[in-house]
Amino acid sequence: LSLRIQVTRGRLASSVLDRVEPLGGEVRALAWLPPGAAPETDALLLGAARGGGDRRLVLSTEGEDETQVQVRIVTPESEFAPAGFEPVAVPPGATVTVALGRLLGSEVAAGMVGLRIDATAPVTSMLRTRTGRSLTHVVAAPGLDSDGAALLQAGRKRLVLAGSQEVSEVTVL
Repeated sequence: LSLRIQVTRGRLASSVLDRVEPLGGEVRALAWLPPGAAPETDALLLGAARGGGDRRLVLSTEGEDETQVQVRIVTPESEFAPAGFEPVAVPPGATVTVALGRLLGSEVAAGMVGLRIDATAPVTSMLRTRTGRSLTHVVAAPGLDSDGAALLQAGRKRLVLAGSQEVSEVTVL
């Protein structure tokens, strides 16, 4: 399922609640979807970690041609396309879901900090992970070329930076 909202006049705020609810059962997991970046040909899904659970990459395109998408694993030292993992074909105007549980639970994904999505046409991408009653979503965030901010709850945090095309300087306050 994908959703496109186009505002023709005024302003609008929206949010979507993702629910895992078996037929005839109670809610097993739920989470609010984070806002994502506009469709792009090169996206980083940072914060995706190695591990088990039901992991699905959701890819969507509005284009009129089939789009080829290469999924690459990002580690602190490199990026690589996993051997045997073929590019994903996304039909025109469609949404495709790719099961990544086996790949991301394997040794191939050791040290992974995220995924890079390389596409022949702009796509929207999201990694949806469900482990037990926990449901999380990782989306591409727009790149920063000036100041940025994030609101964080108390506790330990891990900052992941990637995608720089040149030497950059970052100050965390």
